[in-house]
Amino acid sequence: AGQPAGALHKGALDLALDLGLGPDPLNPLVWQALQGMADACLGAGVAFCANPRTAEQNAQWRSRGVRSFLAGEDRGLLHNALKARLHSLQQQ
Repeated sequence: AGQPAGALHKGALDLALDLGLGPDPLNPLVWQALQGMADACLGAGVAFCANPRTAEQNAQWRSRGVRSFLAGEDRGLLHNALKARLHSLQQQ
């Protein structure tokens, strides 16, 4: 038998694509599947690392006992930074 996992993270976008839902990370089926994974992890004593996409998801993850979070990924952070920069340039 192998070593147990230290933590699990599954991206909502990847999961949506895996489920054949297209690029729809906020699809209710994705949310349901992620909750099932989190429950399985919490039941097995394995940390689940959530990537909340909304304030509501963040609150729901916290209320379920999830304590590990992905703060963002490079593309999203870069996109938001470039968007903010463009907006500031347009205001000058």
